[in-house]
Amino acid sequence: MKKERFDFVFSLGSGCACSRMLRERGLQYASFPLDWVGGISFAHGAGEGVRRSAAIVAADFADWLRAEDLERAPKYDSSRFDAYYNRRNGLYFTHDVPPGGDVAACLPRILETYRRRIDRFIARASASKSILAVYVSDPRDPGEIGEDDVRAALASLRGRYPRAEVRLIVAGCKAGTPPERAEVFRGDGWELMRFDYRAVTEGERTWDVRTELFAPVLDRFEAVDYRTRAEKRANAKRERERAYEKFRATSPLDLWLTRLRYKLYCHLRRKLERKGVLAPEG
Repeated sequence: MKKERFDFVFSLGSGCACSRMLRERGLQYASFPLDWVGGISFAHGAGEGVRRSAAIVAADFADWLRAEDLERAPKYDSSRFDAYYNRRNGLYFTHDVPPGGDVAACLPRILETYRRRIDRFIARASASKSILAVYVSDPRDPGEIGEDDVRAALASLRGRYPRAEVRLIVAGCKAGTPPERAEVFRGDGWELMRFDYRAVTEGERTWDVRTELFAPVLDRFEAVDYRTRAEKRANAKRERERAYEKFRATSPLDLWLTRLRYKLYCHLRRKLERKGVLAPEG
């Protein structure tokens, strides 16, 4: 089946699970503002959450993060970061402040990170002729997402980017409804599905999502790889570093062997690239 191609695919929220699944399906290549924040729907209800997320995008993330709007929030389950709630827009910032960190001291770095992501988002969206936004509601969200909520959210996005064909896919968690019996509603440029995609039902990580259940939906699409050659190389380097960190062992011997393997890999790779056997990464 031929896939539908979009210039730009991004996560509209409401938490990191949505961005994670887009990356897993090869639809997202960079980080954007709403990827690693959450809680807007948890605080205001599922339907209001998708509306507010779209309104934030339509306003170019105005007043996204200000010190006077932040208040300490309960820590998210097993998260290794402190959580802060933004009273102005209802977002929870759960991946930015290290445990016990001084939020005022961390704020310049955090603001710079989000400024890059906001600028990257606006530049890419403005240059795109076709845009796909995906929203996955937090499984803990109160209430239910309705068709009017989806239409309102799409109208906000289209109002901000009128030159692009903007589409919206929204998922709401409906406990007890298996994926094969999902409630599906479609309209002009939007799709709403409701089914049970909870990864766990009690204890920690009740916010988590079974991302594999969304593969049949997301595999209908593909995204243009808009990264430059330098960005691809930088991404490849970051992936190697992440793999190295993940691979770091519990004993000094394992750590030494891991470092040795990594150095040998880099040496061999450069040698084969110079000989023309392998193309440069990125």
